[in-house]
Amino acid sequence: MAAIAVGFLALWLVLSALAQVSDRALRAMRRFDVLGLIPAYNFFAPTPGTLDYHILVRDRGADELLTSWRELPYLPANPFAFAWNPGRRHNKAIFDVMKDLAVWIDELGPHNASIYLSTPYLTLLDHVSATPRTHPATRTQFVLMSSRRRHGAVDIAPVFLSSFHPLA
Repeated sequence: MAAIAVGFLALWLVLSALAQVSDRALRAMRRFDVLGLIPAYNFFAPTPGTLDYHILVRDRGADELLTSWRELPYLPANPFAFAWNPGRRHNKAIFDVMKDLAVWIDELGPHNASIYLSTPYLTLLDHVSATPRTHPATRTQFVLMSSRRRHGAVDIAPVFLSSFHPLA
């Protein structure tokens, strides 16, 4: 049993290292990596990030009426954020998950069923579902949006629209 575990971890280490070196290898592995186990780190990216991501949510009540779209905010910064900012990691995690989902969608296409089983999608769905609501809702839906500042204007584009999911 220990040999199987060591073999699995060794294979995971090799695939993870290969994914960091070659974008082509990462894209090839993503086709088979349904659970999103192969990480992609870009500590020293040749091109800096130029997009911001936003999650908008709407709900459906028992009466089948839809609420209007609302953006889920990041945790607010406080005046002492330079010394004490526990929300920083939460905000970074949510941003990274949104970015990972956008990569999956770009590589696999928005209609690929494996997106709905991916770790980024399920993480965002959990985040959206756990958001407190001010009204009774039975189902929820989210849209991932991107924004980019260019020449003083903001370009906004939808990245992915989820299905409706039941709320527990």
